[in-house]
Amino acid sequence: MRFRMTPFGAAALGLAMAAPQVATSNVRADLEVSDARVNPTAPGQKVAAGYLELKNRTDRAYTLVSASSPVATTTQIHTVSMQGGVARMRQVTSLALPARGELKLAPGGNHLMLMGLKQRLVPGQRIAVTLRFAGGAQVRTMLQVQAGGAQQHKSGEHHGHH
Repeated sequence: MRFRMTPFGAAALGLAMAAPQVATSNVRADLEVSDARVNPTAPGQKVAAGYLELKNRTDRAYTLVSASSPVATTTQIHTVSMQGGVARMRQVTSLALPARGELKLAPGGNHLMLMGLKQRLVPGQRIAVTLRFAGGAQVRTMLQVQAGGAQQHKSGEHHGHH
């Protein structure tokens, strides 16, 4: 049996083969993730805070619009602000990553909230997270579960503002 490729078929095959390479290679080359970590959880705790640093190596700004993880039913982007001497946490719809700049998600500031945890997070584990940016770019990374991160709260609460 002979296989014959039509010009249309060749073009479609070429696009199909190139698309995954373009989607992953340009984002991974453009954005660098470091210090990716998440706090461990107590038995029964259903939320955890995740932190990381993003560095943009391009002249193009990015906007982080969402995140997801297979270990949580929901992953939200949160920020912390001071109001009347009290730290208040709230969900935000996006965070800017400037051209040639960086975005830090750290205790006491912007962070990821992994909510509806499907498992306990223990030191030494690595948790997959996908970061999504306006325009469709994605970055997949691993958060290291690290003890000694942000202060752990009694009864599985994070900041007490949920």
